[in-house]
Amino acid sequence: MEVQTSARAEYGGSHEGRLSEVSKLYDVNNDGRLDEAEAAMRAMDKTGRGYLTNDKVYHLMKEHINTQEKLLRSKRLVFGLVALVVLLALSNLGTSIAAAYLSKDTKVNSGSDLVNKRTNDVIGTATVSDNLAMRRVATDSEGRRLADAPCPRTELPGGDVFFDCLVDSQMFIDDDTCDRLLKKCSRGGSVNLVQTLRSGAMDSTEICPLRHGQLSSNLKSRVTNQLGSEIVITRVEGGCDIEGLEGGEGDMCDTSADCKDDLSCYLNKEESQSCSARCRRLRFAKHRGDMCVNECMQPKCTSVSVGSQAMSFADEVVAGEVTGEEESMVLEP
Repeated sequence: MEVQTSARAEYGGSHEGRLSEVSKLYDVNNDGRLDEAEAAMRAMDKTGRGYLTNDKVYHLMKEHINTQEKLLRSKRLVFGLVALVVLLALSNLGTSIAAAYLSKDTKVNSGSDLVNKRTNDVIGTATVSDNLAMRRVATDSEGRRLADAPCPRTELPGGDVFFDCLVDSQMFIDDDTCDRLLKKCSRGGSVNLVQTLRSGAMDSTEICPLRHGQLSSNLKSRVTNQLGSEIVITRVEGGCDIEGLEGGEGDMCDTSADCKDDLSCYLNKEESQSCSARCRRLRFAKHRGDMCVNECMQPKCTSVSVGSQAMSFADEVVAGEVTGEEESMVLEP
């Protein structure tokens, strides 16, 4: 029996090299050597028959079909990714064209609304929520508005402090702010009125969106916010007076006018000292520690029963003022 020649040795051999009789049967292109495919076929012929059995051919075809299926799936995936990239590119192009078109025909007005240049109709809103500043002002006996409400601090014998205004006072916003508030509310926008207290703390109240109400640009507006609080906005000379923002018990205040009718603006010495001691124990940076102490010294709305001593003492001070003892009070703006 003829000894089988190694397929690896015969693969890539020179033209002078001789192939075995069995290997010659696998030299399909008759070039005197076995290429990679021919050598692989020869290697599968373990018995030296000179041909592959149906079983071998079946497994080869099965592997070939599996390879073709994998290749087809890969092609589909590649085509899908290419289509997705094209779609994203077209989307970006469309967005760019739309942005260029809108920027040409729109502008932002003084109220931060996106409007049509030709019609001034509102297209969109640039801001989600507006925070508008308000402050407390007073009116003298002749109806003139004072720059700031005179609201002194009255120090009580025990060290507590009571805050009240000498004359009637109101929360006030100027004309531009009032116009902006009414305009935003009429369009369903979100508006907060913010009061900056003496300690630097911020007291913010949501006015819009409205639960219900009536808006007037020139007279009195009555609205109910989402929390159910009724707020009155009255147009006056130079702006609008705001009513209905009084705080409840425990809320921060600058004067008793910031509190509901049965509450007084009161600073409890013992509570403020305890709060300040806590601020100093915390490892805050110096500026944060100072702000913490300042907020501890911020008075709060307190029930009349707790602040009755303050009320009585304040009445005595006011009586003394009427008799010419006004200078005995310490005024703080």
